[in-house]
Amino acid sequence: MVSDLRGEIYRASLGTNTSMSGSFRIKDLPDWQRSMYRIDIDKLHAEAEDIHPLMESVVKQELPQIVYDIVHRSDYVDLSASLLGRLDDFHVNGDVSVGGGGGLSADVDIEKQQGGRYSVSGMLNT
Repeated sequence: MVSDLRGEIYRASLGTNTSMSGSFRIKDLPDWQRSMYRIDIDKLHAEAEDIHPLMESVVKQELPQIVYDIVHRSDYVDLSASLLGRLDDFHVNGDVSVGGGGGLSADVDIEKQQGGRYSVSGMLNT
């Protein structure tokens, strides 16, 4: 039985010009809901036409139209981030930049609340 899983992602590709590199570690398996996750995204570069299906596969639902409008005006998104915690309570530290200018740094905690909603606390810098 696996209890501690680690790996490197040297380059994963999606769509026409989207790629990612990074590493991960999952401790306290096989109970994936109580496991501790660490995901380090060294670099994620996503082109606008690839972002729509990527976002929906992550959040498992269609997002508001304004989100897609912003992404498609941006041409691309570059992300580097670290995520540490459990699936329902984790910390994110990272940077995002978009084509056409603009960027964001985040140092936030995300925690699932009763009723399935999430609370977000921390710092966002533009």
